[in-house]
Amino acid sequence: FQISLPLSYGRWGMPLVPHSRPIAAIVGRPIRIDAAVPEPSEEQIAEVHAQFMAELRRIFDKHKHLVPGYEKKRLYFDDEE
Repeated sequence: FQISLPLSYGRWGMPLVPHSRPIAAIVGRPIRIDAAVPEPSEEQIAEVHAQFMAELRRIFDKHKHLVPGYEKKRLYFDDEE
């Protein structure tokens, strides 16, 4: 019978116990939808997605100072250059 010992350590010098880190949980404005659409079109999906991405960027830019080291960071999305 063999076991591996973890080489990392965390809080109190114990393995597998992570160090405490601050967390910022932010909630943005709700995205209003008039009514549920059983089969939304690609255009409708793109519109709601654009609203979501804009709100995500707004709350990131507004609250990034709450996380040390993020004050000067910028939020990038995959479809941006």
